[in-house]
Amino acid sequence: MGSSSLDIYNGASLAATENVIVVSINYRLGALGFLYLPPAAPGNLGLWDQQLALRWIKENAAAFEGDPSRVTIVGQSAGGSSVNFHLLAPKSQDLFAQAVIQSGAANAFWSWRSPEEAKRLSLELARLLGCSEDSNTSILHCLTREKSILESLLCLFLDLAYHEGLPLRLNLFESPLLKGTI
Repeated sequence: MGSSSLDIYNGASLAATENVIVVSINYRLGALGFLYLPPAAPGNLGLWDQQLALRWIKENAAAFEGDPSRVTIVGQSAGGSSVNFHLLAPKSQDLFAQAVIQSGAANAFWSWRSPEEAKRLSLELARLLGCSEDSNTSILHCLTREKSILESLLCLFLDLAYHEGLPLRLNLFESPLLKGTI
């Protein structure tokens, strides 16, 4: 999973050579961003984080000598899919003027989950973490009760990722949920 802190996404050279202001954002990934156990965990929090960041950029661009009417969003791979989702999201459309999608699309098979698949994966994660309560709210409470969900996910990842020395990538929650609006 990527991060705006990686050198490949460092916008300093672009900002130094072009007449642009570069703003990079981070957002919740994995189960923290896309866990779907309604109504307790509505899914798509990662996309909502992005939307909130876009709103902040639009509202504050002028303070950095930027033009809020000329915001361009750019995303690569899963980020490209996110850009595509924002192009489709009514609540995002007035937050930017242009978009660049690199190697990702909202209709790519890996870029989204149905509500049924998202819930199945969420329940499976809960089961793996020892939380098999009777309601989604109880499950979410269980996931956060003993230790943080982040600690639980890290323990689960370490247990599974290097099982018998073989690396395993846990991408269960990389994808947004296709339901409702963002």
